[in-house]
Amino acid sequence: MSNTAENIVKVKITIAHLCQIGATSPKFSSTRTIMDYGCNFTAGNLTEVCKKNDTTVRKLARALRDLIVTVASQNNLEGNLAKTYKLDFPNHNKRDLIWTSDFQTFSDNPAMPTHVSEWLLENYKKRFRPEPKGQSSNPFWGNANRNQVDND
Repeated sequence: MSNTAENIVKVKITIAHLCQIGATSPKFSSTRTIMDYGCNFTAGNLTEVCKKNDTTVRKLARALRDLIVTVASQNNLEGNLAKTYKLDFPNHNKRDLIWTSDFQTFSDNPAMPTHVSEWLLENYKKRFRPEPKGQSSNPFWGNANRNQVDND
């Protein structure tokens, strides 16, 4: 592929697509290939290029957030957390799904719907900061261990 402006755009769109569907996750298949934009590019290629440039796919995705949202909007690409979002919000707005990518979690983009931003943060906390065992956010129990008994 030559280094023309058109080809650079194709590569950027392919990278945006990969990031949107989950290439930022270490569990994402490195053999997943996107061929929709006139160039073949795998998630493994993207990870390799990022490593050579002392960065990660997630950092790249955060830097390209605006481009990724544009590509996702134009191509109706749901984020890699869309399935979970749909389970939490069965009556969701389909436009919300472009924002449901893990790399968007700490985004301060004012175009992102507030309820999606709040959901991303809650989803992050559930996945990476779970409540300690025996703790409850239930107001009845407060932060006390459910097995504790007040002996007063």
